[in-house]
Amino acid sequence: MAFEIQVLGRVDLLIDGRAVPLGGSKQRAVLAMLALRANRTVSADELIDGLWGERPPASAAKNVQLYVSRLRKAIDANGSGARIVTRGRGYELRVADEVVDATRFERLVEEAAREPAGLARANGAAGAALELWHGAPLADVAEEPFASAEVRRLEELHLRAIELAIDAELAAGRHRKVIAELEALIAEHPTHERFHAQRMLALYRAGRQSDATEAYREASRTLVAEIGGGPGPELRELQEAILRQDPALDARPLQQELPRQLEGGSPLLAGRERELRWLHKRWAEAERGGARVALVGGPGGIGKNRLAAELAAEVQRTGAAVLYAAGAGSPKAALEAIRAAERSERPTLVVLDDADDASPSILEAASALAAGSRDSAVLLLVLHRDEQGPPAFAEASQRLLLRSLRTDAAVEIAELYAPAEGTAMPPDTLMAESGGVPLRIHRAASGWAQAQAAERLEVTVWRAASERGGLRAAEAEVASGVAQLQLARERTSLYLVAEPSDPPEPEVCPFRGLAPFNAAHAEYFF
Repeated sequence: MAFEIQVLGRVDLLIDGRAVPLGGSKQRAVLAMLALRANRTVSADELIDGLWGERPPASAAKNVQLYVSRLRKAIDANGSGARIVTRGRGYELRVADEVVDATRFERLVEEAAREPAGLARANGAAGAALELWHGAPLADVAEEPFASAEVRRLEELHLRAIELAIDAELAAGRHRKVIAELEALIAEHPTHERFHAQRMLALYRAGRQSDATEAYREASRTLVAEIGGGPGPELRELQEAILRQDPALDARPLQQELPRQLEGGSPLLAGRERELRWLHKRWAEAERGGARVALVGGPGGIGKNRLAAELAAEVQRTGAAVLYAAGAGSPKAALEAIRAAERSERPTLVVLDDADDASPSILEAASALAAGSRDSAVLLLVLHRDEQGPPAFAEASQRLLLRSLRTDAAVEIAELYAPAEGTAMPPDTLMAESGGVPLRIHRAASGWAQAQAAERLEVTVWRAASERGGLRAAEAEVASGVAQLQLARERTSLYLVAEPSDPPEPEVCPFRGLAPFNAAHAEYFF
C-alpha cells in the first residue's frame, strides 16, 4: 500500500494515490509540522506556537492533543507502518525517509548540487526534485504562524533546483532551449542574479553576443531600480569574459562514454573502407539538414555493429552525442534513448539495432525522430537482418547491404590471431570455413591459432617428458656407478693391503643422491 505525505503544494495524506480527509487547517498544519520534522520530536509548545503564535487560546494544549489523536487514527488505519508516537510532552511522526515529499526534495537538491560540473543531467537529481513540486508549498496552511519561515526555505530550495536543472541543460548544449525559460524566470524573480547570469551565457553560446551584452545592461538597470545596487561579481566577471570572447565560455561537449554495445570489438575494420565512407557521407548530409535515416542490412555476424561502432567513435570525438536503442532489448530503454535524441541540441547519432525485432512503438518513435524538425543534426542508423528492412522505413532511400569479405580482407583479420611460431591458416581453408563473414572469420582464425598453440604445447610437453626420463635414467646410472665404486673401494680395503710405498688413496665423499646408504657410509656424512 503506497503511503505519502505531501507539503509541496497542498498538505495531503495520500494512500494509493487517494487523499485521506484531514479536517480543518489547524489539523493539517499539525501534520505538516510533524512531517517537516519527521522522525524527530516536536514538543507540544512548538506545535502551539506554530498554530497560534503568541496568543494561543486556553484550550490550545487540549486542541493539539485532539488534532494528534485524529491524525494518529488516520495514519494507523492505512497499515503502512507509519505512526505518531508520544515523547513526553511532544510527538514524533515515524515514517520511512521517502514518505514525505519535502524530505525527498531536499535530498535530491543536495545530490544535484554535488554532481560535478559538466556531468549533471537535466533529467537527473535536479529534474527529479522539480517533478515533486506541485505549487506553492503549504498552500492551504500558509496563513498559519509556523508556515512563513518554512515556505521561504522551501522556495529558496526550489530556486536552487531550477538553477541546477538549467546548469545541466547548459552543460548538455541545450542553450537555445533555456533562453525563453530564463526570461520567464527573470520576469518572476527580477533580482535573482543567477538567472541573469545563466541567460547571458545561454545567449552567448547561441551566437548572440550583442544580446548577451544587452542582457547584462538590463540586469544592471533592474538591480539598481529594485535594490539600489549594481550587479555582483559573478555578473561583472561574466560580462568581461563575454566582451573578450573568452574561450572558457564556449559550450564543451560532454565527455560521455560510448554506449557499451558500441565499444570494443576488433581493432581492425578490414575490407569495409567503402562502407565506412558511405556512412560518413550520410552523417555529412545529416549535418547539412539532409538525410535523417540510413539503413544498414545483412545477416548476423556480417559486421553491422562493428561498422556502426567505428562511425560512432569518430562522430563522438567531434562533440556529437551517440545513443543506442536495442530493438530486441527493453522497449522502455530504447524509447528513452530516442526521446533523449529528441531533446538533444547537439548533433546526434542514434543506432537502432535489431530493428527487425523492434516493437511498433519503438519504430514509430524512431520514424518520428527522423521526420521531425530540429536545429541540430540527427542521423538514425537502422541495423537490420532482413534485406529490405522494417516496413516503417520503406521510404528511406539511403540503404547499404553488407556482403561477405574478400579473401585479402579475411586474411588481414586472421593475421590478428597468427601465432608467432607455426603455420598461418591457409586462405582457402579460412574462406571455406568462414564464407567471408567477419564473425566466422574471427572464430575460424581463433580456432586455428588455438589448435596450433595446443599442438606446439603437446610437442613441448612430450619433449620435456622425454628429456626428464633421460635425466632420471642418467641419475640412476650415476647413483649405481657411485654405489658400485664405493662397494669396490670397500672391498679393496677389506681384501687388498696397500704397500707402504704406494701413494695414499684420495679421500672420496661423493654425493649419493638417490642411491642407498648405510652405516658403512658414515665417514662421508661426519
